[in-house]
Amino acid sequence: MKPKTLLPFLLATAISLSADDYGTDHTYPVFTALDADGSGTIEAAEIDQSNALLETLDSDNNGSLDQAELGGPGPFFGYLRLQTTIRVID
Repeated sequence: MKPKTLLPFLLATAISLSADDYGTDHTYPVFTALDADGSGTIEAAEIDQSNALLETLDSDNNGSLDQAELGGPGPFFGYLRLQTTIRVID
């Protein structure tokens, strides 16, 4: 695709992604796991326990977290990185 035609394509793609395409009630497994008390914030005590809390996401018990376990990959490239919690950890 030529560079000049890329911008209209991206705009059309962004416009075509409505709330129905990926939902408005997102669940963020990493944030949910780290917010152990469900307060909506991650307190210092939860940060201290972060390794153990993140291990709860390892559904296949292989010692690592893949995209699916982190809440991805999502409906478009880069969706997983939109989670602020993921960006902070990365």
